[in-house]
Amino acid sequence: MRTNLVAAAAVAGCAALVACATARPQRAARAAPVAVAAPKPAPCRTGDYGTVTFQNQSKTATQTVIVDGETACVLPPRHSKDVNVKAGVAHDVIFYVGDTSTIACDHAPLTLAQCQTQLFYCAYP
Repeated sequence: MRTNLVAAAAVAGCAALVACATARPQRAARAAPVAVAAPKPAPCRTGDYGTVTFQNQSKTATQTVIVDGETACVLPPRHSKDVNVKAGVAHDVIFYVGDTSTIACDHAPLTLAQCQTQLFYCAYP
């Protein structure tokens, strides 16, 4: 009796394998084509600017950063800020101590290429 059960199980197993091997796989439904948008240009490309990171490396003094005669940012000690500036143009950059007329750092003119990034820092006082 035991032999008949094993033989029946073997026959059933083979039948299952044959059924699996002969069954046709079903095709998945095809997805509709998706339109791919053209990549957008980097914002600096359309705005024609570069980015300068101004950094105050002073341990104690706030610094005011002036670009082309205008306040670009006010930086507490050990802080930085990214500022966008027009590319291809020379910009005058001066760091002042706090809200005074004392110059902390006077940099050479800043000229950035389009999408260029650069760090300007001042460690005074």
